[in-house]
Amino acid sequence: GGASGAPSGGVFVKAWNSLRAAAPALCLLLGWSLPAAAHPHVFIDAIVEVIFDDEGRMEAVHEVWLLDYDYGDVLKTEADKLGNNDGRGTADELPLLLPNGKLAWMEQFNYFTRVTFAGRVVEHLAPESIDVRLERSRIAIEFTVPLAEPLPVTGDAGVQSCSMASSPASVRP
Repeated sequence: GGASGAPSGGVFVKAWNSLRAAAPALCLLLGWSLPAAAHPHVFIDAIVEVIFDDEGRMEAVHEVWLLDYDYGDVLKTEADKLGNNDGRGTADELPLLLPNGKLAWMEQFNYFTRVTFAGRVVEHLAPESIDVRLERSRIAIEFTVPLAEPLPVTGDAGVQSCSMASSPASVRP
């Protein structure tokens, strides 16, 4: 063969060069591609409820997230791998996504929850009362985020969950 590894001879060289030029397209067509480096996007319907103590102070934020069907299927597959790996991803396997009963994968993002009061961020603790279940064929994640200290609500306060802002009026007792 030639220096480039191509066979010698005019017809063979043309065929070899055509094959080399078409190789990337053929790889894609045959599924020989590199994995994508993108992260999944998740669409969430969030229900946020502010919890007040007997003195009318904000003490926690209760959240229910309904994940979109596509990402729910991804999580069901992951739960199945942690469970009996039968390819079904059942509701009984969903709690396996919560190692030690915690939303550990969300900790680095502060549980996607932000509470503000008078323009400053209010500190909160890790979620408690965590539940993962199927609800109307969608994965529901339900949890309560307690504030570090009860907060007297005397002015504008806000809660953000999953990048969804609630109006200040919705957090008044």
